[in-house]
Amino acid sequence: MKEIIQGMAGSLALIASLLLGFTQVLWVFSQSTTSETFFGFLVLATWLIALFFGTGFLLKMFAQTGTPQTAPLRIWIGIFLLVTLQISTSLRPLIGRSDSFFTTENASSLSTGE
Repeated sequence: MKEIIQGMAGSLALIASLLLGFTQVLWVFSQSTTSETFFGFLVLATWLIALFFGTGFLLKMFAQTGTPQTAPLRIWIGIFLLVTLQISTSLRPLIGRSDSFFTTENASSLSTGE
């Protein structure tokens, strides 16, 4: 159990440090471009790069310890990816202009245009 907690903490620390390192690049592009599509792509790309390295670290750590079953870990990684993507949709006004920090409408009202 100790190795699992250390591996997940190390993985999250790697993801956080990569995202923190990309922050300066994203800030420069947020100030120099007016293309919300390009900036959104750049944010998603940096998020995917950080998650790729963080989950790769976690999978390699589990392989190094000789853990025979990685299916539960892969399921956890999938849920983690889904939840972090979902959080980014609730913080959507960070890209572009908005009067409020959080969105107040739900996804169904956005798709129907209500």
